[in-house]
Parts: sequence; C-alpha cells; structure tokens
Amino acid sequence: MRSTHFKKLLSLEVFHSYFGQQVCSCLQFIPGESTKKLQKRFGFTLRNAINGFSLYADSQRPLADCLHYISRATGETLFDFRIISKDDAFNTFTEFPLDWMGQIIFDSGVNAGATDAGMVQLTQVLSENTAGSYTGKLSLRFDDILRYQQLQGYAAFCLRFEARTTQWQYFVINKSRLQLNNLMINGNKEIGFAAPQPVITQSGEQALLFSSGQNLIPLSETPKYRFNLVNGVVGDEEFRKESTPKVIFKGLPNPDPGRTGLVNISGSKHLSSPMYVYV
Repeated sequence: MRSTHFKKLLSLEVFHSYFGQQVCSCLQFIPGESTKKLQKRFGFTLRNAINGFSLYADSQRPLADCLHYISRATGETLFDFRIISKDDAFNTFTEFPLDWMGQIIFDSGVNAGATDAGMVQLTQVLSENTAGSYTGKLSLRFDDILRYQQLQGYAAFCLRFEARTTQWQYFVINKSRLQLNNLMINGNKEIGFAAPQPVITQSGEQALLFSSGQNLIPLSETPKYRFNLVNGVVGDEEFRKESTPKVIFKGLPNPDPGRTGLVNISGSKHLSSPMYVYV
C-alpha cells in the first residue's frame, strides 16, 4: 500500500465586515477543470474550512520541487477556482458599485500585500464579464505560493470585503390613538436622523419618514446600532429640562439586505434601507 505524505501547500480565508467577527462563510471555492486534473493526477487534497479552504500536496519532495515538476510536466502554472456565493444578497450587502453586474477576480500575481495577521491579502478586480453562474474567480500562482511561504512552510492568503453603507429610512405609521407630537430617534450620539417628514408610502399609508440623510450606515448581519423611537416633550424650556421623553418603540429594526431602494445624495446614487415601524 502506498503511504501518503501530505504537506500543507496553502490556505485561504475570507473576511467580511458585514458578519460577526468578520468571518465570511457564504463563499464556496470550486476547483476549475485544470485544477481538478492536477488533484486527480498528483494527489492534491482540498479541505474546506468555515471561511475558506486549505490545499495539501501528497509528496515527499520539497514543495518547490513538487510545483516545479508539475509545471514542467503539465504546463500549468496556477491553481484556479470558481467562487460561488451561497447568499443571494452577497452583492447587496457588499460594497460594490451600484451599476456593476460582473464577476470578482482575485489573482495572487496582482497587487498582493501582507496583512497584519501575516496573511497575504489579494486585491479584488471587478470584471464586467457576466458569463457563467458564479460570483468570481480565484487564481493562486505556483510562483506566488513559493514566494509567500511562511516559516511553517505554506502560503497563507486572505480575501477581505467591506459591508455596504446605505441611507437608513424609518417609515413610522401610527395605527394607535397615541398622540405623537414630537417624535424623535435616539440611541447613538454619532449617528443622527433628520427631523421627520410626512410622506405617503407605496401602499398608500400616511407615515413620518426618519432618514439618516447623508450619514450612510454600514449594513451588518447582527445589529451594531440600537435606536429607539421616542416621543419628545413639548412645552416651555423649564418643563422640558425636568421631563424625560417617552419610549414609543424600543429597539427599532435593522435593515434587511433583501429590501433596498435608490436615493440621490449630493448628485450621487446610493442604496437606501427602508424599514416600516407600526405604532
């Protein structure tokens, strides 16, 4: 029986500020046809992780000798992967141009740089190619794998994504008999909402719209901000100082990436996050 000598060749991890702890588990990496052939012929093993994968070589040789031999024998110079998103809202909660509909390209030979965590961060390139049903492509070149080998003997790569920022919009619809004369949103001193404006919703209901205006707030899977709807005190200043606003709705909802709109801010288009609050 042939013995195996697996050596870790490389690892890749994906981080995204939308998720808690920035661990992005919604992307899958599927070997391309040429990489599948290399796996079958030379015994490479792919092990999936929560937010990425590791690739192992079955070889007694030093990894440099192994990759150089494969390159001479096959003409291949890289491992290629198709990137597939398991979350349909990935392009919505990720900071991409609004009018972009292509694929994300990562190539270890293009603008790679070391991160604080000791991993080599790959720079994304946004392609206009819409062919295929995948989110993007990943190429890890043999020369770069050898160049970025760590002391432990393998190359550690990472991809980083930023959460999209949107204008948050709360549509407050009064279904009760409460006298709401001075509604306000509070809860975070750094993020303010403009004074409410009376509007008519798409369903024809009267509402008060609270908007974060030019203050765009990042989306997140788990709530990072907690806002309350309060009814402020009206009257003379002395009375206001001694009184506390009444909480009408504690813990306003956070945006759903699947529900967005478009808004124009200072001549630029941005996504908005409409939310409906019934009191």
